Amino acid sequence: MIASQIISLCLFILPAILISGCNNDSDDFIFIAEGISMNPSEPRIGLELSGTDLFYCEEIMEGTRWDTPSYKYYEAQIDPKYLRYFKSEILSRFQEVDQSRYVADGTEYSLIYKFGNQSDSLNFYSAFLHKTQ
Repeated sequence: MIASQIISLCLFILPAILISGCNNDSDDFIFIAEGISMNPSEPRIGLELSGTDLFYCEEIMEGTRWDTPSYKYYEAQIDPKYLRYFKSEILSRFQEVDQSRYVADGTEYSLIYKFGNQSDSLNFYSAFLHKTQ
């Protein structure tokens, strides 16, 4: 009798936990990174917004080998409204990014995002962005 009550309770609680977990925006993120510049003394950088966290990383240039880069990492807490704001801006402004053109001496950027079931990975050069992007 007690075992069947425990099983019934588990069968009720498990789907409730899974459903509530699916409605969570904690998996949403925006990541943008700068590729290798033509100026070898410029470090690569990356920026990620995820929930209430803002992460920034910068390549350490001195004392590292080009094939094994090291990075400094920084983290800050932010208001979740910033992620919501950038989510709406990215979805409206970055739907038409020209990824087919190449700039021989240009710095390539990557934009990766996930909002619920919407996700994309874009590689582009700033020379081909519109003024609103």
